[in-house]
Amino acid sequence: MNHTHCSYDSSRVDESERLTLARKEMKEAWIALIIVSVILAVLFGSAWWSMIPRLVLFIHAIDKTTKHSRIKKEERVLKAQNSSQKNYVNTNESSYYRKQEQPTIITSTSNEGAIFCSLCGSKHERNAVYCSACGTDLKLNA
Repeated sequence: MNHTHCSYDSSRVDESERLTLARKEMKEAWIALIIVSVILAVLFGSAWWSMIPRLVLFIHAIDKTTKHSRIKKEERVLKAQNSSQKNYVNTNESSYYRKQEQPTIITSTSNEGAIFCSLCGSKHERNAVYCSACGTDLKLNA
């Protein structure tokens, strides 16, 4: 049986490969525990000393599972950070490129007693405070 040792050194592999290698190591550790446990149970029954290699392999499998979980969590956090940065950049870009609507100011020389809303253009009495159509403060226009 050819057994290769997997290593997930972050300097040599990217994040997805680290997770794949950690998953592979975890599976191999649990499979080794099961195989050794079955063989020892068949050969030696319930001898107390046959529990020692099982215990060592169990601890090893738990360690590999913990490392896999940690790497998976780190990857999830990185994805969340990347997506939030992407959303932040997209939000800034969309607000930057969004066409800014400028209100048009309508003035009339024939309506001396009336004012017009700078946002929607509705006609109002000179003493009106707010536009009845859109709610804009008309005193700011005056």
